Amino acid sequence: MTSCPRLTLSLSLMSDARREALHPEIAALSHLLKPIWGDTSDAFALGVSGGAGFLGVAFRYERDDFSNLHLTGWNPFQTGLVAAAERLGLVRELHETGSRRKAVKVLATEFAEGRAVALWVDGATLGLAPASLAGMAPTVVVATPAAGSDGIEVSDGRSSGPVVVDLLALTDARSRIRSHRHRLLSLAGTIDDLPGAVRGGLASTAVGAVGGPKGNSGPEGLAAFAERIDGTGRGSWREVFPTDRHLLGALVSLRAAVVGEDGLLRRAQAAFERHAADVLDLSALGTIADEHDALADGWSALAEAALPADVPGFAVAREFTSAFELPASVAGTALPLTEDELDALLADLAARATSLAEAEDRTLEALRATLRS
Repeated sequence: MTSCPRLTLSLSLMSDARREALHPEIAALSHLLKPIWGDTSDAFALGVSGGAGFLGVAFRYERDDFSNLHLTGWNPFQTGLVAAAERLGLVRELHETGSRRKAVKVLATEFAEGRAVALWVDGATLGLAPASLAGMAPTVVVATPAAGSDGIEVSDGRSSGPVVVDLLALTDARSRIRSHRHRLLSLAGTIDDLPGAVRGGLASTAVGAVGGPKGNSGPEGLAAFAERIDGTGRGSWREVFPTDRHLLGALVSLRAAVVGEDGLLRRAQAAFERHAADVLDLSALGTIADEHDALADGWSALAEAALPADVPGFAVAREFTSAFELPASVAGTALPLTEDELDALLADLAARATSLAEAEDRTLEALRATLRS
């Protein structure tokens, strides 16, 4: 255990009772830290990983006549579980290999020593994402031996509960995503420099995404996202989501992403900044936290505006979390809006998103200035 006296206080204040984690890598970090550090929270796991960012990508599959909106505050070009483990100085094993046999051997060694591990897998292969996304659904799970069986218990922290799979299925899922084939992470040790880890996480938030899908990532990506909602031409919502079914799926995905991540992770970011203010003795971070709370409120308001509860026909759609989940009985129904009402909806969403983009820019600049002080 670290000797930092403020650590226990911060963690106890940051603990929450969420049934589901805000993101699979947040869930994984919290789980792996517990034997080392006791209880942790979504806020700490997010902040030390690199903080809240932005990634918004709209997909159009012409052949399948399907569209999808991927929206998240977790940007892998800014934030990550491995980065958090390295900042905390807790990496015991970080292993990647092209060999399935070697991957199985390393996993068996970790299990034999009683360690839970984080594994990078294709979620669709394990039933954690729609089957239609097989090979395209990278996620992180925590894996442990299943009690009373030869299976392995895996959890992404967001499904209804752990899933027990056999070794063959797990190994297959670990091999499906080339960018992190057979990656495994385990943690051990003590945290020697909590302030350094906290400051490192904040610095990553302040810098934003490095690389990533051009035009879809970071503050610039958010501004472009806002323009596309009510724009025209290539990449606009009117092109990517051309009919009622496509647009309904986008609205469902937008609302579900923001609600599922509690204000697109801005709420957790604010909580991390308030406790970082104590750890770093930097009271100005409290003001940044207030701004991130306001951003969380703004994102939540945009999400509710996307599928207004008082519009007949939208109530059922609000029960789903993505375009992939919409049954034909819902997806095949015309939007309950006139053409003028639809134009007004898109204009309103675009205006809200533009305002958020401007506020995000101001908040990140204030964070950068605070860290320079």
